[in-house]
Amino acid sequence: MFLSFKSIRSGSSGNLYLVKSENAVIAVDFGLSSQKAIVEGLKKQGIRPEDLDAILVSHTHTDHISYSGLRVGEEYGLCIMLPVELVNNAMGLYAKKRLARPPDGLLEGFQVGQPRRFKDIVVKSFKVPHDVVPTSGFRFELAGRGNGPAITMATDLGYVPADVKERFLDSNLVVIEANYDEMMLQNSSRPFQQKVRINGPKGHLSNTATAAFIAELCKRGRVPDHVMLAHLSKDHNTPQHALNTITDYLVRKFGVRLNISVAPRKEESDWITVF
Repeated sequence: MFLSFKSIRSGSSGNLYLVKSENAVIAVDFGLSSQKAIVEGLKKQGIRPEDLDAILVSHTHTDHISYSGLRVGEEYGLCIMLPVELVNNAMGLYAKKRLARPPDGLLEGFQVGQPRRFKDIVVKSFKVPHDVVPTSGFRFELAGRGNGPAITMATDLGYVPADVKERFLDSNLVVIEANYDEMMLQNSSRPFQQKVRINGPKGHLSNTATAAFIAELCKRGRVPDHVMLAHLSKDHNTPQHALNTITDYLVRKFGVRLNISVAPRKEESDWITVF
């Protein structure tokens, strides 16, 4: 029995991730800029939109749920699930473009923190600090396998509070934001207030903050089989900056060398499978 994870797109231009097991396939975020990109991204994996057992949205920034994502859901009769407090936000996004309410059944709210089961995958959502409240992270486990494989992910958060760290413990695969390099952000031409927001407690994780978080996970629990760095800024980070900063930090401070990859911005990643 296994769980597999793939990033179709990752970053502020749009996010779409897949989690699958032997019996189920779940999309996380539906934020690409065109319906064609979403449908073709799925079909390239041999997945039709109607094959999805769930579509889970972390929050309502449009790189995570786009109007195009809503239209794909409408066209294929899908249900898009997001934190119940944010359903009205998604309804507003649809109404702004269509000048109408979304069809019944397109949107469903879930209570963050309440587990949901989709065939053989159990999803445990949890709140993370971001400027859309609530923003959700997700932990995926196989039903009936208490010590089985686990994938835990959070892609938009300003820092990692203690309760969120607990959610990531003993994960086989950790998917975590590494949004910006501190010096690249500081030296950029971004307006000061944007820099404050990105660097703030409801913004995004820096490479160094992500490195410290991964190191703590390794000290407190099992060492992850794999770490995927996600949601990298196109302006204030590069895959090489993120990999070098985090790898060097782990080796220098803790002597830990992990299997780390970066979720590409405009391309799909490899499937990562954990057992």
